[in-house]
Amino acid sequence: MPEDRVRALLQELGDACQASLGADLTGVYVHGSLGFGCFRWEVSDVDFLVVADAPPPVASTADLLRRLAVIDAHGPPKGLEASLLLRRDCAVVDHPVPFLMHYSPAYRDAARTDPVAYAAQPVRRDPDLAAHIMVLHQVGFALCGPP
Repeated sequence: MPEDRVRALLQELGDACQASLGADLTGVYVHGSLGFGCFRWEVSDVDFLVVADAPPPVASTADLLRRLAVIDAHGPPKGLEASLLLRRDCAVVDHPVPFLMHYSPAYRDAARTDPVAYAAQPVRRDPDLAAHIMVLHQVGFALCGPP
C-alpha cells in the first residue's frame, strides 16, 4: 500500500480528473511502478491512464491539464505521466493506440503555456500505450471507475 503522501497525491489526481471531466470520465487507472509495488518517491513517476467514453470538450481537457500542472508541482521529482484515451481504445487495441491528451515532463511546458491549444490537438497515437494497458490489466488499479 502506498505511503500517506502517495495516497494523498492519488486522491488528488482522481478528484482532479472527476472535477475536470465530470460525466465524460469513465475512470482513472494507475499502472507502472505503483502497480508493481516498487514506487519510490525520489526516482519514480506516477503513471496513470484517464479513460473517457467519448471525447471530452476541449475546455474540460484544458482544465484537466491545468489541474495536473498544479499537482505535478508538488508531486514526485520525476513527475506525472498521464494519457487520456477512449474506453473503446482500451478494449480493442489498435496499435499504436490513439490518445486524446498526454501529460508528462516532456510536454509539461506546452501544457502549461497554452492548455487550450494543447488540448485541441488532433488525436495522436502512441506505441507505448499498448504496453501500459497490458501492465494495467496485470498489476494496475482503479483510482475511480470500474476495474
